[in-house]
Amino acid sequence: TAMITVMRLLPTWSRLKKLAPTLPYDLDLMKGTQSGAPLPSRWPSVSAATLVLAGEKSDTFLQNAGRALVDVLPTATYTVVPGANHAAVVAAPKRLAAAMVEFLQDTIDAQER
Repeated sequence: TAMITVMRLLPTWSRLKKLAPTLPYDLDLMKGTQSGAPLPSRWPSVSAATLVLAGEKSDTFLQNAGRALVDVLPTATYTVVPGANHAAVVAAPKRLAAAMVEFLQDTIDAQER
């Protein structure tokens, strides 16, 4: 609760509150992935082009987790968002969007070849 108290002081608090309803879904999706054990066996069967983003200033363990996910997803791409941290979705949405647009364009271009 101390973290939430501090987060309420951030200028991005109102945007963070809007994301709160997604947390149960996010946590359900991530079930079994944050224990330090190998990732669940379901991940290698994902065939969709997948973008894994990490903020350049994110904690090392988060960047390592992203790389580990890319290692088990057969069509994943790992991209670092310059100057961003883990809160990029609220603190650096334009940089995050630019990385996503680039990935989607590259994916479309590759399918057209």
